[in-house]
Amino acid sequence: MNMFVVTTGTYSDYRICGLYSTREKAEADTEAWIKCRIEEFPLDQALPPGKYWEIWMTAEGDILEGDIQQVNYSPTHEPISRCAGEGFLVHAFGSDEKHAAKVANELRIQWLKENS
Repeated sequence: MNMFVVTTGTYSDYRICGLYSTREKAEADTEAWIKCRIEEFPLDQALPPGKYWEIWMTAEGDILEGDIQQVNYSPTHEPISRCAGEGFLVHAFGSDEKHAAKVANELRIQWLKENS
């Protein structure tokens, strides 16, 4: 048995608009949302865990080649920490490097807002 999820947006703008037991019910709800889509997921089955990344980022949000790598998850990792030289070390989940970089940049922006 599957669940039908109406979603919209991407990355930080991604959100779930509704959960439905049939595709027909999900399709009926799509008219209420702009640029939505229907995603289908099996019930009672765990999704695979996301990849965990370590990202070195400048204060301006730049990531140099080699400054993003997949690492093993550790609960002792801080999501974001300020480093000498005005940069940041960020640990984040992401499906790939591009997604992890997007998450890291959002954490950087939030940190700057909260600490300025």
